[in-house]
Amino acid sequence: LTYQEVVACEDSSKWKAAKKEEMDSLRKNKTWELVDHQAGKKLVTCKWLFKIKEGIEGV
Repeated sequence: LTYQEVVACEDSSKWKAAKKEEMDSLRKNKTWELVDHQAGKKLVTCKWLFKIKEGIEGV
């Protein structure tokens, strides 16, 4: 699912909470560091992807 699909669905509050939890974990573990963009350097981009888990753990 894309972010646009997630925020438009009826469970959007759950998806937003999961995203916040993930971001908090990334910050806590110092997974990355924000730096100023330097001219001539290529930026690393990213995007959120969401998956509905199926089976016992994804119920």
